[in-house]
Amino acid sequence: TMPGPLIEAQTGDTIVVNFSNHAGAPVTVHPHGVFYSVDMDGAYKGKYTDPGGFVENGRTFQYVWQAKLGTEGAWFYHDHGPMDPFPVFKGLFGSLIVRDPSAPRPDREFFICFHSFTPPYIKLDAEFMCINGRAYAGNTPTLRAKTGESVTWHVYALDNNFHTFHLHGHRWLDTDGGYLIDNKTLGPADIITLNY
Repeated sequence: TMPGPLIEAQTGDTIVVNFSNHAGAPVTVHPHGVFYSVDMDGAYKGKYTDPGGFVENGRTFQYVWQAKLGTEGAWFYHDHGPMDPFPVFKGLFGSLIVRDPSAPRPDREFFICFHSFTPPYIKLDAEFMCINGRAYAGNTPTLRAKTGESVTWHVYALDNNFHTFHLHGHRWLDTDGGYLIDNKTLGPADIITLNY
């Protein structure tokens, strides 16, 4: 799937990811927001690479990360192996959330990734701006909520572009300025969470 499966944890959890590579090339899993030892970061480091930074096709690796106090919130994970950024630009990424177990859960929760499929990373003649792996109105995800429900959006951008998150007819409180907005710009690897 694109994005990859949602990884959920609560404060204090140990996250164990059993990763099996069937991508046809060496790829990895690198998390944002959580704690891990150097050998669990999923990053390729040339001759200093740990096994988790170079998982060959057909091989498996077990990543272990810590959702310590202070990691609460929405994050993402992505490939950070020797082919980086090609696998990310082909869709190897997903959402990760660390929840405060004492905080109420929203009625509806959406994870949205803005990204693009760009030549030469893909075998297409044109660039496609995407939401969760899909392009064009009518093909992008349909997200539904009912009047009176609490809704949380976690929105991130994973390419080299700036993207604008805008909901027609809805506003939310901007945590940076403390005023209502209906539009937020995200740069590469930015993530925002909004509630209403």
